[in-house]
Amino acid sequence: MQTELQEDRTLALVAAVAQSELALQFTSEKLRDCPIIILAAVSQNGHALQFASPRLRARRDLVLVAVAQNRHALLYTKPQLKNDREIVMVDVSRNGQCLVYASPELR
Repeated sequence: MQTELQEDRTLALVAAVAQSELALQFTSEKLRDCPIIILAAVSQNGHALQFASPRLRARRDLVLVAVAQNRHALLYTKPQLKNDREIVMVDVSRNGQCLVYASPELR
């Protein structure tokens, strides 16, 4: 019963974040560290990456989704991913001006 309730709460939160991804800024640190919730948020608005936990802002898969959705999402990621050629190319292919968010090595 407790597990079902927890799953229902998680699904409800994922649905809420998918509707208004910036609502993530008002959630707990624990929820900001949930990959499912962050994925739902950045899929709708890459800017939501700024509200993810530091651990998830360093996850390549989530950052790729975020930059594909919003060209400024690279701004919120960890430095090592600003040096990832694929991530930067996804971002820059949408808008060349976003190259300023890349590492100096890739500029």
